[in-house]
Amino acid sequence: MQSKKETSEKENQKLVDSYDYLANAAMESYNEVYHYEPPKVPVKKK
Repeated sequence: MQSKKETSEKENQKLVDSYDYLANAAMESYNEVYHYEPPKVPVKKK
């Protein structure tokens, strides 16, 4: 039999995992729509 703490930890992990999935999906979709690259900085020669 599982303790309340173990059950609560499993439920919390499921919740965290579900949000991780959503965050990754949102970022992938964003990258498909908006391609962003940082500006290229010229290299200064001394």
